[in-house]
Amino acid sequence: MKRFLVSSNRVVFCVALLSASLLIGCSRSSRPAPMFGAAMPLGSGSVMVTIQNNDFKDATIYATWSGGMRQRVGLSVGKSSQTFNLEWRSDIVQFEADFMAGRRFTFGSINVYEGDHLQLVIMNQG
Repeated sequence: MKRFLVSSNRVVFCVALLSASLLIGCSRSSRPAPMFGAAMPLGSGSVMVTIQNNDFKDATIYATWSGGMRQRVGLSVGKSSQTFNLEWRSDIVQFEADFMAGRRFTFGSINVYEGDHLQLVIMNQG
């Protein structure tokens, strides 16, 4: 009888361990992390961009994602700050400010992941 109790305790322990393993395994994200510049499918996430325009001129902001996808972000009004929501498309993005006066300013490339909140500052061009 004692041997039966020891063996049933082992069974209960194994079932509990297996259940815990399954719960931990199922709790992981179903989407793989991006690797080596691979783009995630559209609609997979978003990125917030806050643009602080310290110049007097308004500027149209564009985002160019790795792979050549160019997207209009919005209009950044002079001497103000706006926040925009973008669909995340890849892990590298480059922003461009096209001023109403005709000049363009290109920011350097930025590593970005879905859910990030980027802050860009446009300095006063004088």
